[in-house]
Amino acid sequence: MPVVFDARTPTWESLRLDRHVTILKCALVPYFLLVCLFWWAVLGGHRPVSGWVNAVGWSGMAVYLLLVGEAFYIQKVMHDSCVYKHGAWQVLVGAVLLNPCAFGWWMPVSVLLAARRVRSRLDAFHDTRIAGPYDASILPRAAGASWTFSASTVILVAIALLVLFLAWHFAQIKPAR
Repeated sequence: MPVVFDARTPTWESLRLDRHVTILKCALVPYFLLVCLFWWAVLGGHRPVSGWVNAVGWSGMAVYLLLVGEAFYIQKVMHDSCVYKHGAWQVLVGAVLLNPCAFGWWMPVSVLLAARRVRSRLDAFHDTRIAGPYDASILPRAAGASWTFSASTVILVAIALLVLFLAWHFAQIKPAR
C-alpha cells in the first residue's frame, strides 16, 4: 500500500498507538538487561548455575515475544492506515532472521523510530491541512488493524522461536562421559 496523505488520513490519536508504543519502550528495558546478563554469562570465564541461565533464557524469550507482538501490531496499524509503507510481515521476518541475543533489538527499535516519524508527519500534516469542501465527499479509511490473520501469524512465529530456542538450548548440553 502506498503512503497517502489526504482528507482520509487519520490523526495519530485516532490510531490509538500511544499505549502500544509505551509498552514497547518499557519492554525494551528488561530485554536489554536480559541480553546483557546472557552475554555476561556466555563471555564470562566462570560457569554460571544452569538454573540461572535457563531463567534468563526463558525470561528473555518471553520479553522478546512481547516485543515482537507489540512491534508487529504497531507496524500493522500504521501500514493498514496508509501512513507507513512497510508491512508488518517484515517485523516477523526480522524477528526470525535476527538473532534475539545479538541483533534482535534492531527490529523493535526501528519500529519505535518509524512510529516517531509517522507521528511527527501526521501532526505536521493535520496542523497545516486546510479543510475544504472535498472533505465530506471522500470516505474515511479505517484506522487500526484487524487481528483476524495476524494473531495466528504471531502465535506461529512465537512457536517457531520457542522451537529454535529449545534446539539451541539442547545443543549446548554436553553428554556425560
